[in-house]
Amino acid sequence: MLRLEDVHTFYGHAEALRGVEVEVGGEISPCMIGNNGAGKSTTLMTISGVSEAERGKDSFSKTG
Repeated sequence: MLRLEDVHTFYGHAEALRGVEVEVGGEISPCMIGNNGAGKSTTLMTISGVSEAERGKDSFSKTG
């Protein structure tokens, strides 16, 4: 299961993610769609650890 709770990520003083909440679990293949600048890449970089969240919680656990 992947869970993001109230995640805030910044690039310098610019807030790229503000209060993102996501929960994905089970046998689902998630997809992120959105306009340019919507935060898709920043969300994936925060999940993978390339960008660090200033606030909030992210967790990933493998079950089964």
